[in-house]
Amino acid sequence: MRGAASLSGLSFVIVVVAACGSPPAPIAPAKPPQRGFFDVRAVRDVALHHRAGTRLRPRWRVTQSGARELMGIRDTQLGVDCKFRPTPSGLRCVPDPDALSTLTDTTQSFRDEACAVQVAIGFGDGASRFVVMRDATTLDCPDAPLRVFEAQSPSRVTELFGRTSSGECRRSMKVGGGIDTATRGRELTQELVGAKLVVVGFGGEGLRAAYFEAVDGAVTFSHWIDPKLDAACSITTAADGEARCVPDGLFLSTTFADAACSTPGASTACTAPRFMVKADARCTARAHAFHTGSSSPGDYFIGDGVACFRQTLSSRGKKTYSPGKEIDPAFLVATPRVEDDGHAKRLRRILVTTGELRDTAPGHEPWRDTELGVECSFWPGTDGVMRCLPSRDSSAEVEAFRDEECARPADPVYTAPATRSGCSREAPPPPRYARSVINDESLAVEGRGRARVHRLDPWPIEKPIYVKQPQRGCVRMPIDEVASLRVEGAEVPAAAFEAGTESIE
Repeated sequence: MRGAASLSGLSFVIVVVAACGSPPAPIAPAKPPQRGFFDVRAVRDVALHHRAGTRLRPRWRVTQSGARELMGIRDTQLGVDCKFRPTPSGLRCVPDPDALSTLTDTTQSFRDEACAVQVAIGFGDGASRFVVMRDATTLDCPDAPLRVFEAQSPSRVTELFGRTSSGECRRSMKVGGGIDTATRGRELTQELVGAKLVVVGFGGEGLRAAYFEAVDGAVTFSHWIDPKLDAACSITTAADGEARCVPDGLFLSTTFADAACSTPGASTACTAPRFMVKADARCTARAHAFHTGSSSPGDYFIGDGVACFRQTLSSRGKKTYSPGKEIDPAFLVATPRVEDDGHAKRLRRILVTTGELRDTAPGHEPWRDTELGVECSFWPGTDGVMRCLPSRDSSAEVEAFRDEECARPADPVYTAPATRSGCSREAPPPPRYARSVINDESLAVEGRGRARVHRLDPWPIEKPIYVKQPQRGCVRMPIDEVASLRVEGAEVPAAAFEAGTESIE
C-alpha cells in the first residue's frame, strides 16, 4: 500500500514493507500518518530520529554541549531496554535479545548433574527476568521468530552441564565467578509492544528510510533501503573506496562451497539470501557485493592453504551458497560526506548524506571533539563517568627497547605507517592519544572497563629504538618505515573530555 503525504513541506511516499527474509514483516497494514515523523529540515541526522510513545521511550546519552546519542529503547512498563524483532505473534519490542538469556531447542544447558533442570544463561539488562528462546541453527537469521518467557527460579551457578550424543550428562562449562541462570516460565505475547515497519521515500533513486512505528506511537529509525535493488542496505565503504549503501547479505569469509576449497561459499539456515558480501583482500574496511549464485544442501569447507576440511556437524539444516556476479560499486547509491548538522557546540558527528537525510560516515568514530581535534566515542573514564574518549588515531603499539640487546624496555611506543594502506589514499596522520582500558571488572561501567588516556609525544629522533624480529633478533627500527614514532606521555585528566549523562524522554 502506498500513500502520498507531506513531511515538513517535502513530498514523500510511505510504503508498508512485507518482509522477504529481512526485514521482518509488519503485524498489521500501515496507514499513512496524518503528520510527518520528523522535521528533516531541522534534524536530518537519522541517529536522532526516535520519537517517544506512551510506553516505549528513547534512552539518550546527552552532553553539556548538546550532543545526543541513542543508548536504547526503554520499555517503561517492563523496566528494560527492548529491540524490535519478529515473534510468533508478529513484530514486537523484545526485551533486549542481544544481552538477554537465550534458550534453544537444539542446544540445552542444565544446572544439575542429572541434567534434570534445563536453564537459560543470563547476561545483561533484565537477564534474570526474561528468557528468549530461539533455535540454535537460526541464531543469525533476522527473520527467525523469537519466543519470550518470564524467567523463574533464578540462580547463580559456577558449573553447567549438558548431554552427550550418547545421552550421558557431563559438565560442559565451569565459570569461576559464576553465571546467572533461570528456568522458563509463562510465555509473553500480547504483553510486548507491537509494531509495523514503514518506509519513507523522497522520490527519485535516492535511498528510502525504514522506521519501526509502534502501536503506542513510538517511532525509531531501522535501516536504509535501496529502491533500485529493492533491498535493505547499510552505509559502508564500497569496493571503489567511496561511501555507498551496500546491500545486506550473507558474509563471505574463509569458507568454501567445494571440496577443493576453490569456490568461495557461506552456509546458513536463513531464508535464501539475495546478496553476498565479501571484505576486500587488501582493505578489509571495503566491501564487495555480489548477487547470490548457486546453492547446495549440506556441508561447507574450510581451507588453511594446505588442506581442505569438510564441516559436517555445523552444517546441519543449512544450505551453502556461492557468489554470482559482482555488483558494480557505481550502481550502488553514493553517500557523499557532508558537514555535521551542528546541533552540539563541542562534539560533532561525521556524516554522509543520503539526499534529504544523513547518517554516520563509515570508517569513523561516532563523534569528533572539535576542541581536541580528534575522533572519539563514549567510554567510562577513570572517574567512572561516560566520556567521549579519543581512540588511538590509526596507530599501532610496538614492543620497543632502548638498547641493542632488547633488554631495556622503552615506554609504550606507537607508530603510524609511512605509506598509505590499501584503505587510504594517503598516509594517516601521526597518532596523538592512546586509550587503555583498566583491567578491573569491579570498576566497570555499563559493562566496560574504565580507561586512561595518555598524550602521545614525538619520539626524539636522536634516540634509536630497537625491536625484536623473527630470525633476526634485536634490530634497530628503520625510521623510514614509519611516518612517526610516538611515546606515551602524560595522562590526560578525565575531566578534559566531554561527559554524557542518561536521559529518558
